Amino acid sequence: MPFEPDAEVADPAAPGDAAGYVVDGSSTAETQRADEMHDQTDQARVDATRELLEAEQAQLRRQLQELGAENQGMEFDDNFADSGQVAAEQGEARTLASRLREQLSDVERALTKLDEGTYGLCEVCGERISDARLEAMPTARYCIHHAG
Repeated sequence: MPFEPDAEVADPAAPGDAAGYVVDGSSTAETQRADEMHDQTDQARVDATRELLEAEQAQLRRQLQELGAENQGMEFDDNFADSGQVAAEQGEARTLASRLREQLSDVERALTKLDEGTYGLCEVCGERISDARLEAMPTARYCIHHAG
């Protein structure tokens, strides 16, 4: 059979095909099933994100506790012979503790957003943050257009 450019070719994935889709779109059962599957996928993603963030939260709290910085009361040996070394170590420990507290704050903010149903929305424009960005940085607050 020669190729006819105006001939209609059936799309195997189009509604009304052999897969049982309804051509006129009147199948609410199919739509409901698709919506339910989408909701289940979304809920699974939310659950996985929450689990990841809660694990990170626990790890950050442990690190702060091990550092002795949970109350900013880090202790150092003032009787150490090299006071310059003590001062340098104090500065490094305070810097590390500050970064850990900042990360913990970001994680807790993301968990709050999950609870409020606003996780994954840019804080500037309200648009959805891309899944790839959230996967790479689960605490992202801004879409790529409004980031840093």
